[in-house]
Amino acid sequence: MANHEVELLFTSPPMVPSPLVTSHLRAFLVFGTSEKVGKTVMSTHLLNAARTFRPKESASYVKLFSMNRDDDHLQQYAPGVDNALFHHAKHHYGPLPTVNDFKKNKVYTDNDIFHEIQKYASCRDNKPGWLLIEMTGGAHSPTPTGTSQADAFAELKVPVILVGEATIDGVSHTKSAFESLRVRSYAVAAVLLFRVSSHNSQDHCHMSLVSFFQRYRIPVYMFDRPPSRSLISSRDRKNMAAYYEHVLWNGVAGKVLMELESLFSRRSGMGASSASYDSLSSSALASSWPLPTAGH
Repeated sequence: MANHEVELLFTSPPMVPSPLVTSHLRAFLVFGTSEKVGKTVMSTHLLNAARTFRPKESASYVKLFSMNRDDDHLQQYAPGVDNALFHHAKHHYGPLPTVNDFKKNKVYTDNDIFHEIQKYASCRDNKPGWLLIEMTGGAHSPTPTGTSQADAFAELKVPVILVGEATIDGVSHTKSAFESLRVRSYAVAAVLLFRVSSHNSQDHCHMSLVSFFQRYRIPVYMFDRPPSRSLISSRDRKNMAAYYEHVLWNGVAGKVLMELESLFSRRSGMGASSASYDSLSSSALASSWPLPTAGH
């Protein structure tokens, strides 16, 4: 493969077969400010809520690439969620793959990724359901071909859940990630934050982000932070299971999903009682989701 052909893979527009958001499947991209911000934990919260309170709907998760061979978090803590399209990156590349990498078929092109997502989603569009597609690293972390994720996935036209940081540096990182997505025409549906240990810092940074996102009518939700890791694996699993159970029933994840469902209905042109979606009445909806506590 010639050098100009490799360059073409980076610069040519992706070929998306059809819109990913359909009349049944509520798909969202989960972007974050950095690699360790907690995208997988937040995704687990939302999918656990969907699986528990909407058992007749599908709940699916895609994490396209991971270098962690033991990355089975969702299998452990959200066992009813379908995450069949879970890829482990077998090779670590530099900023850009080489011509030799492409010749040996070691690299997914951006179009390969799009078609794989589309194929996975199309198999789950026969009934109402949720699909969370988790990005790797931050907003501009590269795909295997070296393209910025923010650039590469804009063509999917899928709304975004942004996982931010309620810290001094995190305020800047969160705003920067949002602005990078906004200029590429992403629709950010909600911003999710973990509480921090310092109450003074938490209140200041949290309120700063709430005020900022109010300008764009984007809700901000606060989640309890996961427990500290234990050196004893069995105790660690027990602590995490208790943590997920606690967050499930304190109502925040259910409240987020109600907001996402509302956004989906508006974007897809569906009414809350559309015949194409077996929706609940307003009274039933209120009883089917956990009642949220203060955390918004």
